[in-house]
Amino acid sequence: MALPLKGLRVVDLTKDFAGPFCTMILSDLGAEVIKIEKPGTGDETRSWGPPFVDGQSYYFLSLNRGKKSVTLDLKTTQAQKIIRQLVQDSDILVESFRPGTLARIRLDYPSLRRVNKALVYCSISGFHYASIAILACLSRRLVTGRGEYIDIALYDSIVSWLTYLASYYFATGKQPQRMGSAHPSIVPYQAFNCKDKPLIIAVGNDTQWDTLCRTLGVEKLSRRKEFNTNPQRVRNRRQLVPILSRLFKTEKALYWNRILNKNGVPAAPIYSVADVVKDAQVRHRGLFKQGSSKIPALALPIRFREREDTVERPAPRLGQDTRQVLRSLGYTGYS
Repeated sequence: MALPLKGLRVVDLTKDFAGPFCTMILSDLGAEVIKIEKPGTGDETRSWGPPFVDGQSYYFLSLNRGKKSVTLDLKTTQAQKIIRQLVQDSDILVESFRPGTLARIRLDYPSLRRVNKALVYCSISGFHYASIAILACLSRRLVTGRGEYIDIALYDSIVSWLTYLASYYFATGKQPQRMGSAHPSIVPYQAFNCKDKPLIIAVGNDTQWDTLCRTLGVEKLSRRKEFNTNPQRVRNRRQLVPILSRLFKTEKALYWNRILNKNGVPAAPIYSVADVVKDAQVRHRGLFKQGSSKIPALALPIRFREREDTVERPAPRLGQDTRQVLRSLGYTGYS
């Protein structure tokens, strides 16, 4: 029997971790996944190393199995036209661009829906095994008319999240070491202590590295041979991190966070739970809902373009709906 998503096509406009992990699952379930990459460099994870396996980053290998890679410069009208042609006969599109980016080149959902009304378009923010497995089986049921038994173990799920750590072990034969907030294959990608508190810096490519150095006022650092590419920075981590640590300690975290974000360098303070609750973006997205319960509840992080308004209900008390449900089935005499 064919895999549940056999015959479905996915246009993959994602990079790094979350999006590729999602589309890899779709590929594992039988879908044809066409991964669109930037000419020349491709997905940033292709340079996340060492180690490299046959010239390819172990990190990239761990997240992109079973896909087809197509290089297109999405800034060109020709590439945009090709995407629209792909979408005409595709079922799913997954993207991880910054909000508004694809709208400017008419590859957002309203634009592509005109090309294919049946398109499932996902702006990636989360992924859950059970949900994916259920939806995959529902897809197959449309063809076969049969249901399916789904066996998902928590232990299996956690092991699968080893992704690049397991690939590192297989590629090198070495046990991955504990590194605190640091990343084994990207540098600098960790927490740095500022004048008052820590700040996370997440430099995912060499362009961001150059920008970081300019922002810190140490342009010469980016041009040093031992630091000018990510593989070199990984190899020379012990030399580089102390240099950056001294620089970040000269100002408060809020100062660095504002100036780095303004210049396009990913950075964020380390939040407590209280900080998360008060965060402006969390409030904007409505991630905590105040219903009839005494305390707010976490909202489902999935947003649909078209959905009915629902009344928020707290968790039921024990047996709260017994009478109603049983009466709807024809049972009487229950108090």
